Amino acid sequence: MPTTLLLESLPLEVLHCVLSSLTASELVRVRSTSVRLRDLATANIHWRRCLLSDVVPVFAALSDVAAIPPRTWSFSLSHDGWFRAYRELQRVAQEPWLKRDEDLIGGPWMVYFKHHLEDRDLVGVEDPHALIEFTAERLAVWVSGIPLHNRRWWLQEDEEGVVKMRVTAYPPNEPGREPISLCRSLEHSTVLMVSDAPEFLDALVTLNDEILDEAARTGQITPTELATRQNAMLEAKQLVPSDYESRHQRLRLSLGLGREVLDDDDEPEDEVGSK
Repeated sequence: MPTTLLLESLPLEVLHCVLSSLTASELVRVRSTSVRLRDLATANIHWRRCLLSDVVPVFAALSDVAAIPPRTWSFSLSHDGWFRAYRELQRVAQEPWLKRDEDLIGGPWMVYFKHHLEDRDLVGVEDPHALIEFTAERLAVWVSGIPLHNRRWWLQEDEEGVVKMRVTAYPPNEPGREPISLCRSLEHSTVLMVSDAPEFLDALVTLNDEILDEAARTGQITPTELATRQNAMLEAKQLVPSDYESRHQRLRLSLGLGREVLDDDDEPEDEVGSK
């Protein structure tokens, strides 16, 4: 009678070899099979690989995360730190990103007109039809592409508590995520807009700080090492430009659109609020 070989009965080095070939979703499933496999499938060595090789390079919304040198992260100080980082990315991807005005202001928004878009999957593949910016003065301002009217914008909460964006003379824009890139999206019946998603990097930096604090409280690292690691992360994040043009060019490159040179002499045809 054939003998059934249980996965967890394999030698430890063989198990880690098997786990090293699994994707993130497969590792999650393995974690649910037994206590021993849960511990092994939570090891930092596997989740560090998953994040840096299989997750971050795949989604354009994580381009600023990819810009942080891997050695800067302190997730390995916790036995499940890299797994927690994966879970944090999942949480951010699933939560509504639009909550306040600041979530819109200053980012590059690529505008696609649906009647000019043959296939929704071409978003982030085709060049956008226009580029706009939402300013602190509550204006949606044309930057380049098909000339558009500059219009007033505001946030509005519906009966279910969902925050939506309104622009004068247009229906509410539903916030969401572009599924292929995980970039932020705003959409109504005729328009789809896509932008970058700095909230992913912000969430990982916050988690990194939490893990550093945990390590300092337990004596795992000294106060000097804590300060050194915190400064290294601060410096690395500062090297990721956050101005409008840098965010725009990084978004284009991460989507595979190449660089775009904006002509400073181009001016919109319409004045603010004109029709």
